[in-house]
Parts: sequence; C-alpha cells; structure tokens
Amino acid sequence: SLEEVDAAAAPAEGDGESHRTDVADAAAGVTELLDGLRDHGWAVLHALAWPDRPDAVIDHVVVGPGGVVVVHVRDWSGTVTVEDGRLRQNGYRRDRELDRASAATNAVARVLPKRHRDATIGLVCLAGHDQPLEPTSAGVPVVGRDRLVEALTSTPATLGADEVSDIVGALARACGPDLVPQQRSSVVESLDVQAARRPWFPAWAPWRR
Repeated sequence: SLEEVDAAAAPAEGDGESHRTDVADAAAGVTELLDGLRDHGWAVLHALAWPDRPDAVIDHVVVGPGGVVVVHVRDWSGTVTVEDGRLRQNGYRRDRELDRASAATNAVARVLPKRHRDATIGLVCLAGHDQPLEPTSAGVPVVGRDRLVEALTSTPATLGADEVSDIVGALARACGPDLVPQQRSSVVESLDVQAARRPWFPAWAPWRR
C-alpha cells in the first residue's frame, strides 16, 4: 500500500519549462522572506557550499537571536501532509528529503564552535503549501512558506550579537569567505548583547526538550 511506499519509489516531479519556472519563483519567494529577517537582527546566508561535499549546496542558513536554522526548501505539487511524524507527498513518503535536511543541519553544526552546536536546528520549508509547523520522526520540523517567518521570529532570544557574529564567521570560513563582509554589517548593531545564554530549545520544537 501507499502507507509503506518509500520516497525512492515516488514519482519524480515534472521537468518541463513551466515546472522549472514555478520552482524558481517559489524558491525566490522563500529567499525574499528570509531576507526580511535582517530587519529583525538575523544574518541570512543563501546557497552555502556544503562542507565536505563540494557538489552539494545548502539552501539557506539563518543566524539570529533564536539560534541557527538550516532551511531546506522544497516545492512540490499535489497534496503534502505530515502525519505521525511522516512527511508525504501524494501519499508517498519523503524520508529522503528529511534525511537530507538532517544531514545538512549536522554538517552546519559541525563547523561551528562546540558551544553553539546545540543551537542548530534544521527546518524543511514547503514553498508552495500552507503547512502549519509540524515535527517529524527525523527531528526536522516542516512548515509552509507563509508561516516560516513567524516560526523563526517566535523563538526565544538566546544568542547575543557577538555570538551571532562568531557563528557567521565560522560559516564563512567553512562555506565561503566572501560571506563575511556581506552578512556581518548590521548584525552587531541590531542584536541585544544581553540576550539570554541558556541552551536553545525553540518554543515550536517541544520534541527537543
């Protein structure tokens, strides 16, 4: 039955010109939303080189008061659901996408100073679906594009300006040194240096507690 079908057997998405345009537009919409986080004290990094995987790219990493979030974007057609911790598209499990998002999150965490690794979490953003934030069995929550900013900005502040700057610097060294001047410019001024220092457990990620 479809309940037991893994992502490897799922039909591939269309590859026509119209489909590619729709995917590009959806991805651009997520990028624009994330860029708006800079006004709220977040550093936003796009298309980072995946550490130790030269041909792979991490979609987005945002670093701010609420921690470090690795955003894995997917734009799928049809019906997308999260039930019992399983992400499905048109009934087919998409475990592979969750595994990829988890691997990207771990790769980012490994290049950070040890004191900041626990502040790193992955997130799958569905660019074309209005999906409430839901946990998955892979430990990577799923959320729709229109709810992405709310999910990020509702996290409790745990990182100060200096910490954010240190994290961005570590990412720049591991994923591309040209990120440093682009991302650090306004971060220090826009964050509260006295942010709480407790370990980060996002309000929307109770399964991490």
